Amino acid sequence: MSRWWIGSSVRAFVILAVVGVLVLSVASVGRAAQDEEREDEYPDEAGPALAFYEGRDARWLDGPVEYIVLDDERDLWETLETPEQRQAFKTWFWARRNQNPREADNKVQLDFYERVAYANKRFRGFPKGWKSDRGRVLVIVGRPDGMKRATSQQLFGVSMPAEFTVWTYYTVGGTISRAFTTNTGEYLVFFIEERIGNPEIFDYRWGAGTWPLELRRVFEYVAEALVFDPQLEFDPVATDGAFVRSVSESVMPFEVLAEQWGNVGAGGTALFPVQVALRDLLFESDAGTYVSQLEVGALLDPERSGDNIQIGQRWTVSLPQQLLAELGTGTLLSVLALDAPAGAYSARVGLTQPVAASRGEWRGDIEVESGGDPVATAAVGRMSVPIDAAGTQQLALVAPRDGRFPPGSTAYLLVWVRGAVPALGDVSVRMVSSDGTSVGLELESSRWLGGSVGPLVIETRLPDAEMGDYELHVSLGPSIEVAPVAVRITG
Repeated sequence: MSRWWIGSSVRAFVILAVVGVLVLSVASVGRAAQDEEREDEYPDEAGPALAFYEGRDARWLDGPVEYIVLDDERDLWETLETPEQRQAFKTWFWARRNQNPREADNKVQLDFYERVAYANKRFRGFPKGWKSDRGRVLVIVGRPDGMKRATSQQLFGVSMPAEFTVWTYYTVGGTISRAFTTNTGEYLVFFIEERIGNPEIFDYRWGAGTWPLELRRVFEYVAEALVFDPQLEFDPVATDGAFVRSVSESVMPFEVLAEQWGNVGAGGTALFPVQVALRDLLFESDAGTYVSQLEVGALLDPERSGDNIQIGQRWTVSLPQQLLAELGTGTLLSVLALDAPAGAYSARVGLTQPVAASRGEWRGDIEVESGGDPVATAAVGRMSVPIDAAGTQQLALVAPRDGRFPPGSTAYLLVWVRGAVPALGDVSVRMVSSDGTSVGLELESSRWLGGSVGPLVIETRLPDAEMGDYELHVSLGPSIEVAPVAVRITG
């Protein structure tokens, strides 16, 4: 009896042990499958990352895009009900952030998922990849310009047991372009490594695990700056990206570069440099050419007695389709010129797109000076086009954003001169690098338009120079001073 009980107990124990092993094996397989699934959620190459995160339907906003989605976009997403609507939203979301919609690939989207993939590959702690603290900063702000290890004594003058990793982002100078600026020209992000191999964000006021207020503001600035076309309207059925821009009865954005250009009222002439982004113009197709009509005007109201001085023009911008595709992310720059007696004025400049029924206005105060030494102002672009329907004396420059030019490309300089009419034989242009090296440029053509207020049109070719920032110095003879203009040579 007792032997049977012992034997039965042994058999039962063996059976339970076997069942336990099977259960543990099944559980291990399940955990391994879950681990593999979790690993699959962190693609470490840009293409698979884009396909994976953009391929999710209702969970799309749980992915990396949660870092850059704006509040109004999030509210709109939460109202969508069908996969078709959500797909249309994703297409629209990235279309708003496409700096060159005429190209097949969206560089902003590709760069975003390059950073996501790099974070997934580089940061292996918990949370990992783009969900880690370092991943979040990298995905939103980009790779740091500098990185170092430091102690709390070195950084804050106090002793703490953990070490720090410091990321540095330069905000001014060189070729760095950030959506935010700082007084010191750099911004530091601190990570504390209280657990080996897993640094977390650090706020010097509140400690580990707390996101600094200024860093959260940086995130907001970057996310807002990514939206390149805020006027693009969402259409819940437009899955092919055929969205329309809400320009009707809207504000027409443009700039008058009075401060950047220096004294706009020298030599008895008021010059108003008007700059508008090509992406803000409504173009109509006309037999392979795209045409945009603008009405511009300026008014000077003297602070003392006297009549108002005003001018009005109609600008017609006409560009072939291929050229518009190449320059579509650039700007259009032209000048309104008014002869005026010396004195102080309140100035207004207006710009209207009649077809789009959109209008913008600029107001400012200027001082017009008479006499004095002759002065000149220059601007540079990729091409020049006649834009005044009434004649050929009014020109505009079509220029890339930030003065970017590929090496060896043609550059057009428009020079507005006040107080003198230079001889074409005295015109020369040289390009000066940041270290002072100067190279004389060969002029392909130069022609004088428009009498005393210009412009002088100079066509030249930039050399095959290294990437970097340069200045173009225009000389019109020994007695005329011309401020240099900046260009950036890019690959």
